[in-house]
Amino acid sequence: MSHRKRGVVLIALSTILLITIGCTRNVMGEVRITPSLRITETYNSNPQNVGNSRNIESDFVTSVSPGIRINNDHRGFQLSGSYLANTHFYSRNPNLDYLGHSLNINLSSALSSSTSLSVTDTFRITEDSLEATEIGIQTIRTRTSANSANISLAHQISSSIAINIGLSDRSTEYDDQALFDNRTDAADFSLNYQWTAEMSMDLSYRYSMYTFNQGGIRSDGNSESINMNIGYVKPLSPTFSFDISAGISYL
Repeated sequence: MSHRKRGVVLIALSTILLITIGCTRNVMGEVRITPSLRITETYNSNPQNVGNSRNIESDFVTSVSPGIRINNDHRGFQLSGSYLANTHFYSRNPNLDYLGHSLNINLSSALSSSTSLSVTDTFRITEDSLEATEIGIQTIRTRTSANSANISLAHQISSSIAINIGLSDRSTEYDDQALFDNRTDAADFSLNYQWTAEMSMDLSYRYSMYTFNQGGIRSDGNSESINMNIGYVKPLSPTFSFDISAGISYL
């Protein structure tokens, strides 16, 4: 499913979800609705994202971002959703004005006294790739859509052993055909063993698979990483502690 179709689906599902929360307040528990408005002024020395050029013209960008957040707390689970519209106005380059969208959904649930589940999904549409992915270097202005979904399950096996299992999917699509669309699927496993109140061991494993697509040409790759860490923590006072750790990583 393309990001645009996925975005429409997410917005539609979120609308249904928020309406359902509002209509079942007495059944689902406390519902909090929080509107927000953020206004920022930013100086950009290279709004066109061009290379070394004597014709670079700096600009001031006014950003107006209205948003809404809805939280629902009920016995056993917490559900929240938020939407933010990022409107950017360029003082000297009005042709660069654009509207971005950000949608976020979070669910956490205590399945039992020792097991918990967490699900998150974040979807963004913007012309600023750094705004979409929050990492990397932007070289071309283009419409960008990004989605990040995560699910994790934590279980306390005993008083000294805890495990965590997670799955994640991150994908980015660009309108500009010169850029590579990319997707990362990953699986994580971690184990914590508490030997004593002062000594513990952490073991983690992560498998990642990468997919790239440009102009209909697809290429795949994968990587594995294993990390093991042994740490020792000695409380010296109620507000001060000594911490030392050693570990090994395999890539």
